[in-house]
Amino acid sequence: MKKYILLTVAAIAALVLSGCVLGVNGGDGGTLSLNFSAAPKAPGDHVARVWVYAGNSLLPGGPHSAALVDGRGAVTVDGIPAGGNYRVVVLTSYDFGDGYIEHQYAASSKPIAVTAGVESVVEIPYLEWVDIYMTEFYDMYENPITVTGIKSLAMDYYGSSYAATSTTVYEGSGSYWEYVNPPSSINSLSMHENYGLLVNTAGGIYNSSNNPVGNWGDAAPSVLQSGGDWINYIYRAATEFGGGQFGGESDYWNRIDLGASSGRRVLDIHVFNPEVSVAFVATNFVGAFIMPFDYLNPAEYDLLDILLLDPNQRMVLYPDIFMFADDTDNWGANKPSVQTARYDNYYGQLYLGTANGLYVVPVYWDGSLEGPAALIPGTEGLNIIKVYKTSNSNPVFITRDGLVGMVKPDGTVYHLPFISQFTGPIRDIVIEDIEGIVLIAAGDKGVAKLYASFFNAYF
Repeated sequence: MKKYILLTVAAIAALVLSGCVLGVNGGDGGTLSLNFSAAPKAPGDHVARVWVYAGNSLLPGGPHSAALVDGRGAVTVDGIPAGGNYRVVVLTSYDFGDGYIEHQYAASSKPIAVTAGVESVVEIPYLEWVDIYMTEFYDMYENPITVTGIKSLAMDYYGSSYAATSTTVYEGSGSYWEYVNPPSSINSLSMHENYGLLVNTAGGIYNSSNNPVGNWGDAAPSVLQSGGDWINYIYRAATEFGGGQFGGESDYWNRIDLGASSGRRVLDIHVFNPEVSVAFVATNFVGAFIMPFDYLNPAEYDLLDILLLDPNQRMVLYPDIFMFADDTDNWGANKPSVQTARYDNYYGQLYLGTANGLYVVPVYWDGSLEGPAALIPGTEGLNIIKVYKTSNSNPVFITRDGLVGMVKPDGTVYHLPFISQFTGPIRDIVIEDIEGIVLIAAGDKGVAKLYASFFNAYF
């Protein structure tokens, strides 16, 4: 028994592999076979790699790959359980020699059914030629060096990006150059909206001049993340969080102890400015909230006590702390837990990565939610731990299992599992939005840059 399915996808490049068919054979499970009998012919070595998704979950065992000879060959995936919601992602690579490799990305646009005893034939169009390459690194004497173990990235307003290992921060726009070496082990990089780079270390926070930020009083904590704008700063560590106003009344950090044995943790912080400076904070004990920076002033407020108040009392006494769980009109307690956020200041929207999908919600001038949060279709089931968005880009995200994806407003999800083939396990992502949209991804093998038009929000 044979079943034919035609998938229609708007291809950026007008290239359809009419000879690239996906066969599904029966049994207790199924076999996927992609035949590249009419692929483009070019000199050099050709490789096709295939990843199989069940819904939004990547099946283990990939990528499944095969060499193409003169553009011809096949990739076979065995042991696919019967089901009706499979999709495939394809990356073909053509090595022209002299270091030039051309990549093409393809994906099925509709679910593929795998039925025992039934063969389904599917045509797969190429969506896009993509340009992906590893960036070069140089030491302070301009000597090329090999850098691995990249753990964090940051991007400033002017288009310079930063990459950090445990010991060194590198800066660049095309290539990366040795920049600063703080005295403590680096955990991550963050950006202050006005003063630039913040280096979060095992011994507090350092700026781009390698000077410590603020006075911790006692021993500085191992800072996981930070941020700020104007004189306002905020940070989180394993068992504490807090902030400060430096250049104002005090240069001491207000440190809020969450209790090492309490299990309370801050998961993410994000500073944004609809019209006033506010901080988004995601926690595992009161959910997510948005607050003015004034609440980090210890002389006036005990923020932890406020957060732990009865919700009805807190809403009356502190109405400008916007708790997601309390806002039943726009979020409420029935939504999945919020784990990360990114604000699009051009459209006034906050993107929320949750344990079950990506949401977007409009935000008022004061940081409160202006309307109901909407789940972006196609992201159901994704456990998102980081989201990154610029005004010109579509949102990109990292899932808890280390996969990168991008979603368009119509719900088209672009899974990008092939990036880790270049970087190794992915640690961080940012978007460069100066002259075109570039996804920058960091991992154990280094930093990769990916150019593709589908990152642009206007395509």
